[in-house]
Amino acid sequence: MFGARVEGEGISVKIPLCSTDEIRRVEVTDFDDTKHENPPILWWASQPMSPTAGKGVVKLWSGDGFAHHAPRPSVVPRNLDVSYTDPSGDGRDDVLDVRLLSRARLKAGEYWTSDGPETAEQIDGQLNCREPG
Repeated sequence: MFGARVEGEGISVKIPLCSTDEIRRVEVTDFDDTKHENPPILWWASQPMSPTAGKGVVKLWSGDGFAHHAPRPSVVPRNLDVSYTDPSGDGRDDVLDVRLLSRARLKAGEYWTSDGPETAEQIDGQLNCREPG
């Protein structure tokens, strides 16, 4: 499960990753779009350039830390389907409720998850990664 927090006009998302995982692209669609079999992409970012983005922290709508990104969408839907793909084309996704995120009371360094507030380390820890070495 992903974690997220509202920061000003944007949303910071923590994608669970192992230290050997790589993000190639992040995409956001409207989870509630029932008009399309494959809902149109509202926002995307690709080629992480910063260590933070490489560790799975994505600032939706800004593109901070990515080489390429789409402009902010004119309308942000209530439920966002946020997904990422790695260089092989595999990835994960999760649905984020924007209203719930905007009401979440979080401490510094915490993200809202379906299990409540968690740190980036706790979000990554759910994967049971096997570290190289």
